[in-house]
Amino acid sequence: MPTRRCVALAAVLVATLPTMALAQPSRSFKDAWFWGVKGGVITFSTATVENRIEPVAGIEWLLTRTQGALYLSLDQSLFNATSALVDTVGQSHTINIRDMRRATAALMAFPFALESSLGAIRPYAGVGFALNFIRSAAFVSAPTDSARRRDVMKRLEDQQDRAAPLAILGLQLQVGRIAAFGQVTAMPAETRFLLNGRATAFAEVGVRFNAGKSRTTY
Repeated sequence: MPTRRCVALAAVLVATLPTMALAQPSRSFKDAWFWGVKGGVITFSTATVENRIEPVAGIEWLLTRTQGALYLSLDQSLFNATSALVDTVGQSHTINIRDMRRATAALMAFPFALESSLGAIRPYAGVGFALNFIRSAAFVSAPTDSARRRDVMKRLEDQQDRAAPLAILGLQLQVGRIAAFGQVTAMPAETRFLLNGRATAFAEVGVRFNAGKSRTTY
């Protein structure tokens, strides 16, 4: 009798293993801290260049609930480009700009999960804002007149960083504690920013790791 019971129990466990494997991604998503790394490209335009595509890399954190999450990230775009500022008499001055650092905070929605043999597939969307900082900006030739020079230097300092709203669309594939993802981010053009030629966009891929529960559940 004990042998039959053991065989029966083993048969039940084998039968439920596929279901358990599919359910695991859902359990490891809710109320969790995800730490991630990402890389991709930024595409932007300025007053003097169009449709530049340059690399970007960063780190991120995702604090999840059942179908939502708080998203935080830090990244840096690597580029050498130019922009321009117009002084008080309408003369344009070229500026060398280098690299951009971005801090992002957004609220994310993960409306549903599709369970598959690969894992849990989750589309997601989010809205938030970013603080953008041009790491280096310098005039190629500034005005010689002191008053105009002070004016353009002040404008340069003001337009070297800017906060902007953003929208995110992405897709995540999670297997256990590991999740691969791809996402696109769009920021509208800001007139008082050195990347002002058109909307700025990011396309990124990366990996997130579930580092543990974000809160204790009872």
